[in-house]
Amino acid sequence: MDRAAKMMSGAVALYGLSLVEVQTFVSVSTGRTSASLRRAELQKVAAASEPVSMRAGLQTASTLLAVSACALVSRQRRSHGAKKTQMKAEKMEGVKNPNLTYTAVLAKAASKSGETVAVTQDVMRIKNLLKDEVYNAELIFIMADNCDIGGNADMLTMGKKMLAKMGDMQSTVFPKFVIFLAKKKRLFQLREVCLEYVSEMYKAEAIVPVTVFSAEALTDEQKEDIKAKMVEKTGASDVKLVCQVDGGLLGGFMLEWGYVDAQNMEMPTEGVDLTFKSYLKRKAIADGFAGDF
Repeated sequence: MDRAAKMMSGAVALYGLSLVEVQTFVSVSTGRTSASLRRAELQKVAAASEPVSMRAGLQTASTLLAVSACALVSRQRRSHGAKKTQMKAEKMEGVKNPNLTYTAVLAKAASKSGETVAVTQDVMRIKNLLKDEVYNAELIFIMADNCDIGGNADMLTMGKKMLAKMGDMQSTVFPKFVIFLAKKKRLFQLREVCLEYVSEMYKAEAIVPVTVFSAEALTDEQKEDIKAKMVEKTGASDVKLVCQVDGGLLGGFMLEWGYVDAQNMEMPTEGVDLTFKSYLKRKAIADGFAGDF
């Protein structure tokens, strides 16, 4: 039983007690003085008034409990209603991945204004800027200057100051988008939105960035062969192949792709290791002998 139900049960119980008749017996001696008689009369009055005052007290307590129970239920309903409203709003906003929602807003604004290329250039530059330690240190001071004692931030002012630190933009859309995020209290999602924007751009163009590590420099024929195999494997229209030489691999090659940051090719989610070093390591483990590789 929840708290409101318990309070209402208590109110009913108190009201029931108030209906119980209270019997009071007062003996009066006939041979007493007039003063004693007056005292006896007063006792009668007091005795008669006792059940009345008790009933009134019990009924008052019962009423207060009932009112409190109703108030508690009302608050619970308002809280539940507010929670449902918030959940509905969050669902409409795309709370499961709000970054995708705002990425779509930016892409639509860029397309509508005919600034898709310029916005993409701004996004790529700002995405890298937001990883810069010096710029992030400046952002900390901006946040500190625009937060009150309670920790509440003036997002709009913060957004304007951030834009001033970002320098000149290629588009008119991106600065407006930063202010839009500030008004939505989503300014701190700017970096994630930039990441999603670049990632979605690569997906839309069906371009898959791939890094190949090899012990020796690959020939053009080998590069084209790897690109063709990766196009077949990923279903991409094209592969952006970046080659790196690592003599420590001894032979063969290793591939990485599925980058979270497609622009900078960072944080791969997929890969395959076909190096001779990896082969020797697997064989040593299988033979129960693990050496340093």
